[in-house]
Amino acid sequence: MLNPVFNLQPSRIFIACIALLLFFNIIIVLWLPIHLLLKFLWLVFFTVYAGRQIWQHGLLRSQQAILTLAPQASGSWYLASSTGIVSGAILQGDSTLTALVCVLRFRLAEQRRVLTCVLFRDCLSGEDYRRLRVLAKTS
Repeated sequence: MLNPVFNLQPSRIFIACIALLLFFNIIIVLWLPIHLLLKFLWLVFFTVYAGRQIWQHGLLRSQQAILTLAPQASGSWYLASSTGIVSGAILQGDSTLTALVCVLRFRLAEQRRVLTCVLFRDCLSGEDYRRLRVLAKTS
């Protein structure tokens, strides 16, 4: 059986979570008993910060964003980001796999560093997301 290659897409669920957090931050700042100018500065800061998070992480434009996952025959995984390719990453046993979100933790070859990849179900097609969960459980 050929090992599939999973090309990740931006997640609308993740972007909605960031937007929801921005909304709650705005509500909290508006309720604070502080000067109007300070409220305005905080609102600008939170809006710029949320926009940056959506741009970098929600739209997968960060240098650390994983764009491609592929299991290898040896049991290791191939990871590709915009900065390079990591081959031989080992999927850790403490990864979490649910119907809504997968938190995949990879130990990089010859390093102590652990790389975490959070995938919401809408970053892949339904069949690919199911296949990824099955492959991650069996590896």
